[in-house]
Formats: sequence, C-alpha cells, structure tokens
Amino acid sequence: MDPSLLPVVIFAMIVLGSATLYQSLFGGQRDLDELLSRGKPRPAKIGADPADRLVRWRIRRLRETQSKTAPDQKLPETLTQAGFRGVESVARFQLGRLALTAGGMVSGAAVCVIFGQPWILGAAGGFLAGYVIPTIVIGRLAKKRRRQMTRELPDVLALIVVSLEAGIGVAEVLKLVGRETLRQGQVLGRELTITSAQMAAGMSFEDTLKDFGARTGVDEIRSLAALLIQSEKIGARLAPALRAAADLLNSRRRLAAEEAARKSAIKMLFPLVFFILPAMLLVILGPAVIQLMEVFSNR
Repeated sequence: MDPSLLPVVIFAMIVLGSATLYQSLFGGQRDLDELLSRGKPRPAKIGADPADRLVRWRIRRLRETQSKTAPDQKLPETLTQAGFRGVESVARFQLGRLALTAGGMVSGAAVCVIFGQPWILGAAGGFLAGYVIPTIVIGRLAKKRRRQMTRELPDVLALIVVSLEAGIGVAEVLKLVGRETLRQGQVLGRELTITSAQMAAGMSFEDTLKDFGARTGVDEIRSLAALLIQSEKIGARLAPALRAAADLLNSRRRLAAEEAARKSAIKMLFPLVFFILPAMLLVILGPAVIQLMEVFSNR
C-alpha cells in the first residue's frame, strides 16, 4: 500500500464511522420531533434499505435478550436522559458503536503496519477508542441535557403553579405548559408533552410522575414528583406544594450562583499566574533586561 494514500483511507473510514453513528443516533429522532411539534403522524417507511433491515434485526435480538435475561438498564437510561428513547435507539447506538470500533481497529492496524510497529497494538487502541468515545459522547449529552432541564425547571414550575391556581386541572396544565414550552424550544416542554400524553392514554398519575423523574434523571424533578405523588395521596392541594417547591428551587439556584461567583476568583488564579503574569513581566522587565545586558557587554 502506498504510504501517501494512508491519510486518505483513515480520513474516509473516520468519516464513514462518524456518519454511521450520527445516522444511528439522530436518524429516528427527527420523526419524533415532528410528531410532537405538528401532531401529525408520518407513515412508516417500509423499504429494502440494508441499514433499516440491520436495525430491525438488532431490535428483535434485543427484545429476545430482554425476554430471556435481565437487561442492562444503564445504557437505555443514559440514552433516554440524552433524549433518545426506545429499543430502537439502543439498537442504533450499538450498531454505530460497532461500526466505529471496526473502523478504529482497521485504522490503528494500518497505521502500525505502515510505521513498522506491531499491528495488534494499533488494533487494540482503535478498538478502545471506537468503543469508549461513543459512550463518553452520550454521557456528555445526557449531562448537558440534565443541566438544561435544571435551569428551565423554576420557570416552568412557576407557570404550572399559576395555571393550577387559575383552576385548571393537572392533566390540562401539563398539556398546556408542555405545548407552550415546547414551542419555545425548551427540553422540559418535550418531557411534559410526553407526560401529558401518557396521562391521556390512561396511565396512572403516580406511574406517570415516576416515569417522568426516571426519564429526565434530574434529582430536583424526582423530588418534585415524589412531592406531587404524596400530596395526591393525602388529598392536599397541589398549588401550595408546588409554590413551596418553586421557592426552594429558586433559593438553591441563588445559592449555586453565589457559590460559583466565590469560586471564580480561585479558578482565575491559575491562568493569571501561568499565562497573564509571565506576559506582563516580559513586557515590563524585558527592555530593562536588554539594556542591562548591553551595559555589561560593553564593559
């Protein structure tokens, strides 16, 4: 193999693996977004696409495995918290990770062969990179989504409290607030829309809120769901309980902002010492040092 063609081959394999992972993760997400925003179901695509057949085969295998043994819930929970739901998302993620792993192994082995190193080392490194990187990316997406929902929660909770105090029912409040916040592009709007759809489908209030807390993965939402379930069981009014929870969330957010402001001085110390201070010393003392060197050299 010509060594000049190696970067082209590696670039093509990386692009192919990245495109496969992107299509596996985000390919089925567009249909759900359009379904929630427009409310019009789209006809199912039944074709002879090899990728679709492979995804359907993997879905069948996952369902058979789940029916026989206890499934590993960590990956589905992480994908759900990142915004990818259902067994189809798990199948797409696993197939995309498999493609990246195979591409990484071949690329690493080719690089080691070209440079005269043992190919097993490059294959092992490519395998680890292709297997670990998608998991890290999904974890970061889930963490980012949880932070965004935490920021949106106090404002959404205030809207829910106002709607409840106006005399609107809980199911209608969730549907109304979810539709309006989804129209504004908020993540909680989509979750509230799914929750209201579950309640409209006949799911119990307790099971719906438990699923809402587990689906988001945010501790504040889980505690809020537990508070609503307890208030519903004892027959208490939901609006005062939600208002107290909203005040508590606002206090926590204010304390978190104050803590971040106090930490900013310590975080700025390291770039100040290692980057800004040497440049200032160079600008201030540089001409004096040059003049002193010239004086001593003349003497």
